[in-house]
Amino acid sequence: MQLIFTVLLVFGATVTVLNLYRSAQKTPYSLSRLPYINVQAKYQTLLLAVALAMLVLLYLINPSNFTRFLALGNSSAPAAAVALFGIAEGESWLTIGGSLTLFITLATASFTFQLGCVDI
Repeated sequence: MQLIFTVLLVFGATVTVLNLYRSAQKTPYSLSRLPYINVQAKYQTLLLAVALAMLVLLYLINPSNFTRFLALGNSSAPAAAVALFGIAEGESWLTIGGSLTLFITLATASFTFQLGCVDI
């Protein structure tokens, strides 16, 4: 029964996510003066709300399974080398996470700034 309920929940969430973009276009509030950025920001906000709701519902269905897979690990543990991402052998995950967060934020901010300078 638990498996059937979980599958139905995931199916419902998938259908919801596939229809969120239309909902984002129809919502009355505004997050930006640029129409494209406005719809995308509302869409991302709605996606985040669906993700958080799914996490809560999955926790309520099976708390032990939820905590087993979403447990915090040792962030100072050494990482294995991954040349594609520039991760050196023995580097801590805390350092890697901080670096990736900084670079991804800067790349996203520069893209958003570039897009904001162009009238769409």
